[in-house]
Amino acid sequence: MVSGWSTAGVMGCPVSMDDTRAFHLQNGRKVCYFDCHRQFLPEHHPYRRNKKAFTKNHVENKVARPKLSGDQLLDWVAAISTCS
Repeated sequence: MVSGWSTAGVMGCPVSMDDTRAFHLQNGRKVCYFDCHRQFLPEHHPYRRNKKAFTKNHVENKVARPKLSGDQLLDWVAAISTCS
């Protein structure tokens, strides 16, 4: 738990929140965050264009979401808790 945030499951990353690309492995049913980290690299970093070392034939074009302020994060968590 990170300040009340469950770090298990598909929404286990408190940075990506609901915008994660986590997926379940076919046979183990475990959550995998493989290759979700390249979006945080600078735009022209060579790993963003590397199609062999990461997800096959995938170039990372997605930009990481901007960091939220404490007030923005608190509002986001409050909105989620009212929905459930």
